[in-house]
Amino acid sequence: MPAAGLSPSPHAVRPCIETLRAYVRRTERGGLATEATSAAPFGIAEIDARLPAGGLARGALHEVYARTPGDAGAASAFCAALLARLVGPPDGNRPDRQDRTALWCLQDRTTDAGELYPPGLARLRLDASRLLAVRTRRDADTLWAMEEGLRCSSLAAVVGEVKAGDLTASRRLQLAAEASGVTALLLRPASDAPDASAAATRWRIGAAPSRPRGWAAELDEPGPECWQATLFRCRGGAPGNWTMEWRDETGDLALAAPVRDRPGKPRDTGLAG
Repeated sequence: MPAAGLSPSPHAVRPCIETLRAYVRRTERGGLATEATSAAPFGIAEIDARLPAGGLARGALHEVYARTPGDAGAASAFCAALLARLVGPPDGNRPDRQDRTALWCLQDRTTDAGELYPPGLARLRLDASRLLAVRTRRDADTLWAMEEGLRCSSLAAVVGEVKAGDLTASRRLQLAAEASGVTALLLRPASDAPDASAAATRWRIGAAPSRPRGWAAELDEPGPECWQATLFRCRGGAPGNWTMEWRDETGDLALAAPVRDRPGKPRDTGLAG
């Protein structure tokens, strides 16, 4: 039987509970980062509202999976679009983030997305001159190069292509990103059962049918590039699923307009009058 008078007071326990709750909230936001973590907004209210930082959190790890093996190119393009936002000025309050470079760690036959193509990157507003590329042969080498890059605070972001990565590896990347403020993007091949991860967000990206507008629709021409983006894990936020498109006229991402039925072309019956 416990000794009389040794039971903790409810008033003494409450501060401990509040401290524990605050710790859990910080952990759910992606480690021990502060609530004021800066972000690179998508500029799409429906998506930014799901993310606890109001956009893609900087100084954190994010994972991008291809939806199917054939969607590797779409997943790589999505990464490039995110990278363009990270290396450029996110907003007027962070002029120190301007004109910074990023590191992309390539690994042969990891996603089968092909080589980085400067004209294609430029279309997504990513200047190839602000991109450092290294090539590795094994996941262990890629993860090592990423971790070393994340320690360099002069970089805006680090991208790495890996076939597999365990929870320990993702925690190391997350901690390195938090310490330096450099954002990490892990590009992964398609998987129905992703490994456990410490990433702040986890995405599945697939190619979606283009949705032509205006004259393109009238002439049955292809529309802008579209992606089916699923946010299936978000620490401190909410999952979601969206069809995004790249708009050349604005050089930015947007939600694709809903598909609408169009009247078929009238048939020529060959009858005059």
